[in-house]
Amino acid sequence: MTVCVKGRNERLWGTLQDRLIQEFSLNGIKDVESANKFMAGYIKKFNRRFSVVPKGEPVFRKLGKGINLDYILCSKISRKLDGGSAFSYRRKYFQLVSGGKPAATIPRSKISVLTSSRIGIKASYSGKVYSVARLEARPRVAKDIFKEKVGRRKLPKKPAASHPWRSSYPGGFAYDRSDPDIAKGLFDSTLAWNPDNQ
Repeated sequence: MTVCVKGRNERLWGTLQDRLIQEFSLNGIKDVESANKFMAGYIKKFNRRFSVVPKGEPVFRKLGKGINLDYILCSKISRKLDGGSAFSYRRKYFQLVSGGKPAATIPRSKISVLTSSRIGIKASYSGKVYSVARLEARPRVAKDIFKEKVGRRKLPKKPAASHPWRSSYPGGFAYDRSDPDIAKGLFDSTLAWNPDNQ
């Protein structure tokens, strides 16, 4: 309720409370039954005096064809699907159903569980609302073959003692004392730092 509407409502209630007390005492009303009978005629009299005709056209819009208010005016709770397009809700398991069969879904996708007294329990997944079927127990999830293969991979073996990386002998990667002399000669060279001298 907006502030403006709240103000109008309070003014109306204040007006009714002030006037009704006077009207009840003038008409000798002292019980609920006579008050209810009196109100049937009093409302018409009150509306004739205080009602205002709205200006312009109504601003309410008609609902689009694809909009279902039951899917909007309901309780919404987020859940994640498992591998069998099933989810848990209030300690029970449900499965998304499409055409009497389990719906095709991507595991671990997010869904919204829609609940109300009008629609019962439904689920919104990927922009579409699905019916759900109650499951007796948690569905078994198929094993992930890719993970099994990755888990069975063997770690690479350590290089043998005769491997060139472990050897400091000729034929392997060994330190040569002439390397620093070659590097110093290159850095001291004027040709290396002056590309114009060619």
